[in-house]
Amino acid sequence: MSESEEKKDKKFRSLTVSLAVAFSVLTIFLLIIAGGFQAYFSLQAQQKDLANNLTLVANGAADTVNNFIQGKFDILAATVRLGDLTTGSYEKQDATLDKLLGVEPAFRQLVLFDLQQQELLRVSRISKSLSTELMKYDQGEIFSKTNQKESYLSSSVYIDELTSEPMAIMAVPVIDVFGDIKGTLVAEVNLKFMWDLVGGMTIGDSGLAYVVDRRGNLIAFQDIGRVLKGENLANLKEVREFIQSDGTSRGSTDGLGISQGIQKTDVVSTYLSLGLADWAVVIELPAREAYRSVTQLSLLSALIAFLSFAIALLAGILLSRKIARPIIKLRDVAIEISKGKLDTKIEVQTKDEIGQLADSFNSMTAQLAKSIRELQEERARLVASIDSLPLGFAIVDQKGEFIIANPVLMGLFPSQGKNFSFNYVSAQLLDKTGKRVDLDVERKRALQKEEPVEFKNLFLDDKSIRVFISPILLEQGDKYEAIGTVFLVEDTTEQKLLEEAKNSFVAITAHELRTPLTIIRGNAELISTLLPKELPNPQIKEMVDAIERSGIRLLDIVNDFLDLTALEEHKMRFKSEQFDLVKLVNETVSDFQGRAAKKSLFLKIIPPDEHMSEIIADQERTKEVVVNIIGNAIQYTDEGGITLSFEEKNGLIELSIKDTGIGIEPDKQKYLFQKFQTVSGRFLHSREYGSGMGLYISKLATESMGSTIRLEESKLGVGSTFTITFPKADSKGRLSNG
Repeated sequence: MSESEEKKDKKFRSLTVSLAVAFSVLTIFLLIIAGGFQAYFSLQAQQKDLANNLTLVANGAADTVNNFIQGKFDILAATVRLGDLTTGSYEKQDATLDKLLGVEPAFRQLVLFDLQQQELLRVSRISKSLSTELMKYDQGEIFSKTNQKESYLSSSVYIDELTSEPMAIMAVPVIDVFGDIKGTLVAEVNLKFMWDLVGGMTIGDSGLAYVVDRRGNLIAFQDIGRVLKGENLANLKEVREFIQSDGTSRGSTDGLGISQGIQKTDVVSTYLSLGLADWAVVIELPAREAYRSVTQLSLLSALIAFLSFAIALLAGILLSRKIARPIIKLRDVAIEISKGKLDTKIEVQTKDEIGQLADSFNSMTAQLAKSIRELQEERARLVASIDSLPLGFAIVDQKGEFIIANPVLMGLFPSQGKNFSFNYVSAQLLDKTGKRVDLDVERKRALQKEEPVEFKNLFLDDKSIRVFISPILLEQGDKYEAIGTVFLVEDTTEQKLLEEAKNSFVAITAHELRTPLTIIRGNAELISTLLPKELPNPQIKEMVDAIERSGIRLLDIVNDFLDLTALEEHKMRFKSEQFDLVKLVNETVSDFQGRAAKKSLFLKIIPPDEHMSEIIADQERTKEVVVNIIGNAIQYTDEGGITLSFEEKNGLIELSIKDTGIGIEPDKQKYLFQKFQTVSGRFLHSREYGSGMGLYISKLATESMGSTIRLEESKLGVGSTFTITFPKADSKGRLSNG
């Protein structure tokens, strides 16, 4: 297997697999979206239910703790009201407080103060020496509350140094029957009795509840040891929020998050501030338990998604196979057709778009076979035509590679197979100076400019060669794209020899004819002069005049041939003179006034607006060119006349000769300055006089002098305008542009 085939195999992707994968990916994508929405809304609902449950539990726990505290306040208030602490004797007051200690084990000490904040009585479960030392309270804070007839509960809890139990201070005002404050009853409360209440709370399957004070100290928890150690829980999220709150808020239950709990586990928690004390009840529920239903639902959804994906994958494979099977048939047939088996047919029985595609493919294959056959026939005809051409012919692509070359070209440039190229051909062709001609550069120029390039005088060994390179243009809408070039090579050796022989013959013949024609013309003029005296017969005089006219015409033709030969062989010498063009034109026009008058034509000169500079040229040859153009204008004009004008611009002087003659056909204008061409395009059997070389000779002459001649414009029935451009001379007699 080749490297290119291996690369194709590596890049190949089965349509069945691609469709199955696409269907599966789409299914997974939809399942993920649906599952994501379901999980999101399920989580939102679960969190809402969880928040409600935690709020209910927190309220219940707070009520339990508040009932404990309120119960102690109620006992103290009842003792004040029923124990006659305001008017009774010391013994009676002492007995009342002792009885209270016996009834309520949560009270460790009781102290009665009068209105002046003087201690009246103290009863305690411990010795009196330790009683004062262990009980810690702030009288100013207590009396500021009780003097306003409010109960007091310390915001902080302290740990008894003797028993390591949490203690709090409670106080109620002592009010008589008239509602006047008579003192304050202060109680030291042991909070260990609250432990059983908090520890016995049921919160889910494994939830916890505990109480902290404003500093974050643990007051009540099922693990008494942690309370006795005075553990601080300010690092926990809910406790930290309580410490930072104003003491009247509760924990947020919006979007319950997972945080670390008191047992160093992931929990969902909230807190609720107590109304009677500046404490908070914190409720924790393990995250695993809190989101158990969501987890179960997620697992169920994952199972359903997996089953759905498996079903979708199976359906995708079956469906993709059904879709791909006829397409695979199309592919197999296309492969056979690419191998040249154009008679292969596709057998697809479906009635859907693929069936229509198969029918279209069969029709296309039949049409393709027909087109290929026609192309092969056309190619055979084209190759036969190319091979039969007497010229060297080749078609070259954009890169310069030869696509096809006929035997004539291969015979002109024998090569060794792949060595045949533009560089190979260029290396063998030389110009007149013996330099190599780079045809590849010319080929690229023809492609770029989309114009043909021609070389007439090239040499291959002892052969004269003509080369023609033309771009092949492909129409693309309103534009053309160059897709290659046509390369033509003609062996012009024989033509060159014939041309040289012809020119030599013409030159020799014309030179030999010139002498007898001059004699005939001179004798005819002499006879015409003497004829009236010696031979008075008018018919004889007309015959002599015809001989004279014919001699003049033949002599002019001979002179044209001699001039043409000299110009083409670059043997004619031109002078470089400075003279006044306007003066020369005036003299020339004067010579034509009689001829123009015979045809009733005007012949006028429009003088320049100001003095015009002189020109540099051969004065005699310039006059011959002007005479030729004016003579042609008179010859081809029947009405109107000829107008000559001058213009000086850009270092040049232009002479325009405009007539109102018959005009020149558009398709003949491009051949006007070629050899043996006339206005009508016909040299033989035409009504024109002359050799048909006047304009051709004028063009060669003007170009040899460094001037130009061109047909400015011409319209049938309107007339023509010829323009001759001369280089202007400066004050020192040199060309103004150099």
